[in-house]
Amino acid sequence: MTNQWFSPASTLLTVTDIQEKLAAAMPAKHVQGNVTRAAKLIKAANKLAIPTVATEQYSDRLGPTLPVIKTELSEFDPINKLSFSCCEEIAYLDAIEDSQATTIALCGLETHVSVLQTALALQEKSKNVIVVEDACCSRYSNDHSCAIDLLAKTGIHIVTFELLLFAWLKRAGTDEFKSLSHLTLERDY
Repeated sequence: MTNQWFSPASTLLTVTDIQEKLAAAMPAKHVQGNVTRAAKLIKAANKLAIPTVATEQYSDRLGPTLPVIKTELSEFDPINKLSFSCCEEIAYLDAIEDSQATTIALCGLETHVSVLQTALALQEKSKNVIVVEDACCSRYSNDHSCAIDLLAKTGIHIVTFELLLFAWLKRAGTDEFKSLSHLTLERDY
């Protein structure tokens, strides 16, 4: 992995399917921290001018995006989808093209479904793919672990929220560091 993978200027953050009914089906002991870290990623992306795209899986059935995520998205409305892979949606592909991103950072629900299928499809499109493991969740821990293992074996880079945040920041003492480093002090797990 080269340093270009962590350049905010070439990154797009994708937040998949953090919706009311889907989150409610996740283990409470895991989902709260994962959702909190996803919201922190969006906050950091906003501060660092990293475009963010969110999706909703079958929103008529699974409900809207959780308010903690929706609040951080500011003016952007999530893309509704029926396919598990975000790459099946023209609006998503257009967002990537508009951003000119070469690296896509992914987080959301569920790791073994939408996150996995999106990551693999992005890799096929020659994108650098980073999955933020501790900002993803599945109903069952073995599904999450299996998906993370499979993604790593296919060459997709697995990182943590804190690793990615500090990689984006690159150095201490900057205005961005001062305004975002506190996010790592608020332990949610």
